[in-house]
Amino acid sequence: MNPAELPCFDGYPYLVTRIGRSALRHVSLVPADWPRDRIIELARTQANANRLETAACFGPNDAEYVPADGTRTWAGRPPTGLPVIDRLRLAETFPGTPELTARARRLRAFVGAVKPTGYVVGDGTDGGRRADPATIERLTSLGPDGLPGGLDRCPTCGEVAGDYYRSPNGIIRVWCACDNHNRCARCGDPLAHHRLSAWFWSEADGHPWHVAAYAAFSHQCPDPGSEHGG
Repeated sequence: MNPAELPCFDGYPYLVTRIGRSALRHVSLVPADWPRDRIIELARTQANANRLETAACFGPNDAEYVPADGTRTWAGRPPTGLPVIDRLRLAETFPGTPELTARARRLRAFVGAVKPTGYVVGDGTDGGRRADPATIERLTSLGPDGLPGGLDRCPTCGEVAGDYYRSPNGIIRVWCACDNHNRCARCGDPLAHHRLSAWFWSEADGHPWHVAAYAAFSHQCPDPGSEHGG
């Protein structure tokens, strides 16, 4: 089934976080008695921390989207895709009321009904941009430090960053640890060892590696607790 054709969960309100460019959509329930503005602000906080697009969903034709940088919102229908739950934590906690518990039970059943078999491979963010022959030659020539021409060592974290030509995909951007801006909304720690939906340089093998956005699901807060809210 095409993920875009999957149904939306009807237990509003909730937040949906887009996981890179994959079909995965993380769903987090929020209290039904919260004011609309408070839920939208929570979505903004989530997007700012995770640096992943987040939507506050209120009905089948009513959602407010917040981009990864949290700078604005726009209206639309709730996003569709393959639902994932209990992997990204929210910035706020709230008590497990009977109403919320009942919706959580319905959400688990919904996820179980649409969950696909097999594995998700890639998240659609590992491509590069085109390069002319002169740029390719510059980026593939080794410098005095043994690194390809477009890469330098960051003076702050010591990791490698810059432009790298990855044949045949094109030019990719390699990010160092200083550029890891994807944070957990609850504890503030990084969601993964490097920036999501991005490349980092491996000192072990001298090659770039891509971190898919769903690597965020491996994050665990120092003290996860058992409260509601993500």
